[in-house]
Parts: sequence; C-alpha cells; structure tokens
Amino acid sequence: MRNQLSTAAMVIGGLVGVSAIAWYLALGDVGTTYLALAGGLVLVTAGVFLRLSWRRLLIALVFVLLMGWPIVFGDFLWGRQ
Repeated sequence: MRNQLSTAAMVIGGLVGVSAIAWYLALGDVGTTYLALAGGLVLVTAGVFLRLSWRRLLIALVFVLLMGWPIVFGDFLWGRQ
C-alpha cells in the first residue's frame, strides 16, 4: 500500500507540476502558476520520501526537470525583452 501511495503521489505531483505552465498560458496568472508548481514539487518530494530509493530519486529529478524547464526558459526569453 505504501509503495502505491508513493508512486501515486509522484505521478500526480508530476502532472500538477507540468500543468503549471498551462495555468499561465490559459489565465496569465503568475501566482497560480507558481502555486501549481510548488504543489507538484511537494507531492513529488512526499512520494520520494514515503519510500526512499535511488530509482525514485532519479524519477523525481526527471519530474522536477520537466516541471521547471518551461518556467526557467520562459523567464529567460521574456526577461530579455
């Protein structure tokens, strides 16, 4: 049960975090974007620490990279203008 809970937390956290950029594109609200990103990071972190292993740490790293690159890339592009 604990294994399923940690996997579910990581997957749901990844989906919430990745959808953060969609909140910005749909609503244009920066606060909601960062709130969704933070919620996704909290769920992924909780999923890792419920059942800690190297494999879960690597999966969490991939999720964090997938969550963060649109925000960082967007800030880089739009910050230049």
